[in-house]
Amino acid sequence: MPVLLDQSRIQIEWTDIRSRIVRDRPKLKRSSGVHLSGVIKYVLTTSGLLGPQDVTDEMPLRMCVGMAWEDWAVGLWPNMTWQPGEVSLDGVSGSPDGITERTLEEFKATWKSSFTHGDILKERLWMWQMMGYSKMLGVTEARLHVLWVNGDYRPPAPSYMAYRIRFTQEEIDRFWTNVVLKNKVNATPEEG
Repeated sequence: MPVLLDQSRIQIEWTDIRSRIVRDRPKLKRSSGVHLSGVIKYVLTTSGLLGPQDVTDEMPLRMCVGMAWEDWAVGLWPNMTWQPGEVSLDGVSGSPDGITERTLEEFKATWKSSFTHGDILKERLWMWQMMGYSKMLGVTEARLHVLWVNGDYRPPAPSYMAYRIRFTQEEIDRFWTNVVLKNKVNATPEEG
């Protein structure tokens, strides 16, 4: 079971807005073939674990919001190597959002409630993605940057939370063997 090392609410101040580093998104091309996201989507879909909030008609727009959030928030983390490029292992590719020293960095924007989804370790899709990237990068710690668009809905207001998470090498390896490697043949390959 992953361990939550720390969670912090990040308060954005006017000084943060003025001092953040504006970075251009690297123009990286995704390769053809099987991607970690495709394997995870296949497993969660066939097992009935993707809910209606995870697969919606407005998914392209939601993805745009998530990318805009990531583009803006990385400017607050000057030591992060953002969009380090695609990594591959055992015929599966993935594109982590960033890395700082030996810590994987991932960004998410969600309309889920931080009140009802507050146990971040139960967000299977995110945990699996971070375990997969951790295996590919050879790290065991991750920081998840979540923009809760409507916070806890009491009242609806955005909230930025950062979660530091540690996985054991054993659980990373078990996930890779039992989920990724066993299901990569069923994932729909992408065209580069």
